[in-house]
Amino acid sequence: RKQEVFRKFGFWINLDKGIFDPAWLAQRVRQTLEKTNGLLEWQHELIKSAPQLAQAAPEETLEIARLYLFKGGVRGNEQGTLWHWEHDDKWIEAFEILNKNPSTRRETDALVNRLIGENEKGKTFWPLKKILVENP
Repeated sequence: RKQEVFRKFGFWINLDKGIFDPAWLAQRVRQTLEKTNGLLEWQHELIKSAPQLAQAAPEETLEIARLYLFKGGVRGNEQGTLWHWEHDDKWIEAFEILNKNPSTRRETDALVNRLIGENEKGKTFWPLKKILVENP
């Protein structure tokens, strides 16, 4: 039951109002996703904020992407619309930022390969292939 409470944290993820520092928020989002096995309700603001989080806290954001997209989404089977929101380009932008950062590049490439290699579910993440092609 505790896990359910933390899943609701998605409503608090918001950088538009300037209340939270992006690095601070990235750490809290990662900690929340660790407690919920990558599951989150109301992921709209997470997706929208992903590029800012990637810029401010690349290692945290890479772990957020792994937890949310892979562990909660691909493996958890509960994220109904992982990649079909109006802000899908924000995930791509965040992955591009992570891939250009020397401290997260190798792990970003590995995560993209894991996401696109997941059988039928991998097709969802094919837009990320361009990151691997453009930055070999």
